[in-house]
Amino acid sequence: MSSVEGASASGNVDLTGKTEPGSQDLGKDEFLELLVTQLKHQDPLDPMDDKEFIAQTAQFSALEQMQNLNNTMSSFVESQSRKQELTYASSFIDKQVEIVQTVEGEDGEKEELAPITGKVEKVIISQDRASQIVVDGKEYSIEDVQKVLSEGSAGEETA
Repeated sequence: MSSVEGASASGNVDLTGKTEPGSQDLGKDEFLELLVTQLKHQDPLDPMDDKEFIAQTAQFSALEQMQNLNNTMSSFVESQSRKQELTYASSFIDKQVEIVQTVEGEDGEKEELAPITGKVEKVIISQDRASQIVVDGKEYSIEDVQKVLSEGSAGEETA
């Protein structure tokens, strides 16, 4: 079997099969390109061994299957994360909360505004997953919630 000189890859494999600069790993596309180049430039009098070709094809297939599995798992994890975020944010509906917003003062220091207490009317989860709660018709970041209060109390925390 003849070999192809100077064929190397440099880059980390990403989910699309491409490589990123700086790695010595072959991506799916580079692997297939190298295999095709080997087949084009093989010596007709000494062709590639069938077993070697089958092994390389099996490696390519395994790489592709692992990347597909990785894509599927990434989608699943993202879906579960969104569901968890929605479940968490929804637990605030109809609860009394104390919200403390932080703003940047003129001197660049962070300052807390006076606490706002009210009942959560609804939650909003945007595409960028920034959860907002609506209290008295105004939207606040869920990260600004400092306390969840018991029904009708203005100062007691619930456990």
